[in-house]
Amino acid sequence: MDSKFTFFNSAYADFNTAVEAANKAIQDKLKDYSDEALRQAVQALEDAANAAKAAQDAADSIEGLHDYVNGAFADGIINEAEAKAIELMRQVGIPSPEKRLDQYPFEFSGGMRRRIIIATALACDPKLIIADEPTTALDVTVQAQILELLKKLTKEKGTSVIMITHDLGVVASMCDRIAIMYAGQIVEEGTVDEIFYEPHHPYTKGLLNSINNSAKDNDEPLVPIPGTPPDLLKFPKGCAFMSRCPYTMKICEVQASPVTTYSETHCCRCWLECMDETKITVSGEEAAANE
Repeated sequence: MDSKFTFFNSAYADFNTAVEAANKAIQDKLKDYSDEALRQAVQALEDAANAAKAAQDAADSIEGLHDYVNGAFADGIINEAEAKAIELMRQVGIPSPEKRLDQYPFEFSGGMRRRIIIATALACDPKLIIADEPTTALDVTVQAQILELLKKLTKEKGTSVIMITHDLGVVASMCDRIAIMYAGQIVEEGTVDEIFYEPHHPYTKGLLNSINNSAKDNDEPLVPIPGTPPDLLKFPKGCAFMSRCPYTMKICEVQASPVTTYSETHCCRCWLECMDETKITVSGEEAAANE
């Protein structure tokens, strides 16, 4: 058999194994939650054009979820579902919702498609919305409108929002708490002020140094994070960030760091922080001895 084909089969098998393991981990985690809890968490997708099916009008998108949750089809209450869809479209700022109800995604702008997805997410009155890159591919004006809409909905409906984003400007304006993730692991967590003004993890500092900051001199160049993310199929034994970190130590190569806690709201996972014995009792040498 051709060596390239053999390598491809091997890589494909490794990838499938990793995906199956991830799926199993997710399914095992979901078992801890009741159907009611899962019903109350709805994801607002990044790609609104694909999420709103091309052959499905706005009414189908919103009414379908509402009917599934509330059993409107089973009871024959079609008018109630349509009224709910119109109400939700009005809440998210769609003009003339009665006329827009039967329109298709290609008849909406990008910002309006995003609003339809948010309306769909609200159809089952969730307590939690997971917003995955909600402002991607939108111009600055529409981004501000979508963020303002999410703020309004959280205030009026008491709905919590988890924002998944690379835009630190969105984070600063929207969030109360921040979890910085690298290679699938939370490396630092804290309030907005703690993360932006008292960062501890080298990756957090790297993110902040790589974006434009009005507090900096305008002539000061941005500092990118060197290197590339790790291969998740060949995950390092120690710290996932060590190949890109300017402060890497030997302990970083052999073992992941424990969590260092600074306050009730602020914590970090980095050996550099663990070396301060006033913050944590486990030192790098002790961790290496436990290998």
